[in-house]
Amino acid sequence: MDNTLILKYKKFIEEKLLENKRRFEILYNSTKDEFKKSGIKRIILDITNDLKKLNEGNIDFSQLKKYNIKKEDLLKYEDNNSMEEVSEYRILRNVPVFPLNEFSNNEEINSIWSYLSFFGREYLGFLSSQNLKLDYSHAYMRDKFFGDYHSLVKDFENYGKILEQIVLSSENSSNKQYIERLTNLETKEYRELIIKTGKFLSDLMSFIEGILKAEKDGETVLLEPEKIVKIEGEFSNIDGATAEEALLDLYEFVKEFVDFIKIPKF
Repeated sequence: MDNTLILKYKKFIEEKLLENKRRFEILYNSTKDEFKKSGIKRIILDITNDLKKLNEGNIDFSQLKKYNIKKEDLLKYEDNNSMEEVSEYRILRNVPVFPLNEFSNNEEINSIWSYLSFFGREYLGFLSSQNLKLDYSHAYMRDKFFGDYHSLVKDFENYGKILEQIVLSSENSSNKQYIERLTNLETKEYRELIIKTGKFLSDLMSFIEGILKAEKDGETVLLEPEKIVKIEGEFSNIDGATAEEALLDLYEFVKEFVDFIKIPKF
């Protein structure tokens, strides 16, 4: 039963392991202390080995425990019917939805967080000068999306901390006014997250449509449309595609994402 459950939600588990691996890679690159770097490197190697075990079908819940992946979480995920809502989408329907953190039970937030995380793994590396060579003006516009994306991710992580504070305060505090302030803050931040995500997606969609329109009008914006895309360190579906193919795939993803969250026009 356990192996069957792990195999069924292999993609979900893989996403969680890759998320952990990426965080330690960032930590490794920002740490100067060689002793600490050595320890972090061993952790990254352990995660890489666990990813290999997962792909070979040789991992169990005792090994997944360190990633906070438990059998009951997968059973709960199995009961989640949210995937039915995106069954008409070619890309989104294949993206596993997982919680922002253990305190988040809002399906909309969890879905948006999962799709943003997928964007980071699948497409952010494509929006680089190595993979997507553009004329000067469009290259300048493209580069801003890296900062915008990381800022948005940070906003979601901060929202997750508010959810944690609400739960812990409800369990340990009798200060109703403090809990009420936290709840009001959560409501405000929830709305802000939807708006910020919508703005990010809207800007990205306009950017891609601008490139496609310019190319259609005979301008040379996409400098190397046949260049083969290479996404380092991730399992990306667009790895090996041409730049033009990857751009169209990204455009489809953004359109589906925009339609899913029903954002207003910006």
